[in-house]
Amino acid sequence: MPALIISNDSVQARILSVYLYALDIDNQHFSKSNQAHKNAVSKSQIFIDEACLAEYAGLLERAQRVIVISPHGDLDIEYPCLTSPIRPDELVARINNQESIDAKAGAFNENLKFDIDVLVAEDHKVNQDLICLILDQLGCRTQLANNGSEAVELHGKSRFDLILMDCQMPILDGFAATEAIRNFDKKTPIIAVTANALSGDAEKCRNAGMNAHLAKPFNREQLGEAIAQFIEPIDTQSSLHGEFAHLIVDDDNILSDIENADLSGEGLIKQHVTDTTRPETNSSHSPERTTAADRWSEKPELGLSASHEMDDEHLPEDPMYDIDKLKNDIGDDEAIIAALLTKFRDAQIRDLDSMLKAKESDDVASLKKLAHKMKGAASMIGASELADVCLDLEKSPEEEMAALYPLIESLSCKADILNAQINDFVSR
Repeated sequence: MPALIISNDSVQARILSVYLYALDIDNQHFSKSNQAHKNAVSKSQIFIDEACLAEYAGLLERAQRVIVISPHGDLDIEYPCLTSPIRPDELVARINNQESIDAKAGAFNENLKFDIDVLVAEDHKVNQDLICLILDQLGCRTQLANNGSEAVELHGKSRFDLILMDCQMPILDGFAATEAIRNFDKKTPIIAVTANALSGDAEKCRNAGMNAHLAKPFNREQLGEAIAQFIEPIDTQSSLHGEFAHLIVDDDNILSDIENADLSGEGLIKQHVTDTTRPETNSSHSPERTTAADRWSEKPELGLSASHEMDDEHLPEDPMYDIDKLKNDIGDDEAIIAALLTKFRDAQIRDLDSMLKAKESDDVASLKKLAHKMKGAASMIGASELADVCLDLEKSPEEEMAALYPLIESLSCKADILNAQINDFVSR
């Protein structure tokens, strides 16, 4: 069955088209002005961005099948969903009407490894550690940049194979840093890391020159699949299905063609597919580029902080953090997990103290920025309850401090519980 792609994201549309052609599925990017496309709807399956659903609601009723592309994963709607960034295994599952792909996804990513140097531009210490540990599980060497300015400087001195760019950083944010890098390097893949899975983020990232974006929280599988869109894994056969084993998306061409892309013609994506192996990178391996194991060879002291403690008898039985997520992302070593959680706890205590100062000085803007910062870190360790409250505080329309007191109290309470649970885990 042929496919029509309805998307405002040019890069995503091109990558999806590559995957569909690999499965021998003819596809076209739908155009309202093309009568042939309109006539083909009743005989086609439609892949459509979540953001386009309302605009094309009437059209979808005539299609043979509809698959919605969303950064949120499964939605409470009548159509099956495909998570972006798009993974080939999930695409195959959706096309074959398989609703559950958890087991398959695990097998798909189990051996995914890359022999590359990755620049991690991230200002939050806990996220730095967690992202580097995940990249270590994927075989990558990493170097940290604490802000966008450092990222531009480091990549200018010695090119990396791939850059993970947090969007919200001090001194120079991820968007401005990417624009600066694109002035001297238009080839290196840059994957944005955003704290909000909003449709507008994709366009903003694309306009800045980024190649893809990941919303926090993400796991090892999602990060691995995002990297695999641009870098060939070490063992392709063990990490990609047979249908995709020969494919590499030539993103250098895609990046240079984005501004003038014509996505209306059939077969337009095929020129960006190659059967050859990516040439080996010539980047020099700086001594500063290390694996996470190197940085964690000496475990930090796991002493308990004196503040923000809580009586163990009053702790909820189920931890607020997701231990299974952490083990899946960074491995089963409980000493490393304890060290990471300790860093998270200590950073959170500092953020709570800063939040108290912002409250006392009636600084609503700083308070909401801190909530945004805490939300990202909480999401990455699977502390969804705390992350949700942080999001509510960050996005609250209230501009009077007194109106935010209930959310501040709820955030503080959940943070204290989480810190106490971390203390309990660390002291075992």
